[in-house]
Amino acid sequence: MHPSRSASIALVFARMVSAVFRPCYMPTVAMVGVLWFTYLTILPWEYKVGVMATVVVSTVLLPRTAISLWRSMRGLSRHDLRRRERRHVPYMLSTVCYGACLYAFARLHMPSMITGVLLGSVLTQGVCTLVNHWWKLSLHTAAAGAFIGAFVAVSLSLLYNPLWWLAAFVVLSGCVGWARMWLRQHSLGQVVVGWLVGVACGYAGIAAW
Repeated sequence: MHPSRSASIALVFARMVSAVFRPCYMPTVAMVGVLWFTYLTILPWEYKVGVMATVVVSTVLLPRTAISLWRSMRGLSRHDLRRRERRHVPYMLSTVCYGACLYAFARLHMPSMITGVLLGSVLTQGVCTLVNHWWKLSLHTAAAGAFIGAFVAVSLSLLYNPLWWLAAFVVLSGCVGWARMWLRQHSLGQVVVGWLVGVACGYAGIAAW
């Protein structure tokens, strides 16, 4: 295969991976896992749908809408947000939306795994927001790492051996990191440190509850 064609295919694949594994989708994916693949599967279908709807609105729709409005007010394009100094406000808006969802779930005394997933997401978003003042961490790999950290914490609490699933998730997170580097959005260090931050925060979120 011609080198230029290979590079084009790799670029398309990297863009697809980066789009599919957006950070804002990870809390939703993690919530699907705890609601349908743990003991919480016994909860009524309506209850689970209500939780999922709340999570999607709070971690996907509200943050993206708020960020879009802020960009419009500032006259910024999506490309402008690639600069580290312009990511502070979007990160903080997302953190506030995540935190509001966590607060509501905690007040409603939701099961610990549900609130734990949200806490891990809030911690990940908050740490990345703080670090972004000095260094541009990869939020994509941080979100992927948070999913893995939460998965490990849930597996340990349920005494479940997740070896093959864990291997698959690590490979997927590696693909996410590769995609971000291929698209020249982050360096290797930013990808790796972001992933480690995510793993720690995701694990802590479940363990804390």
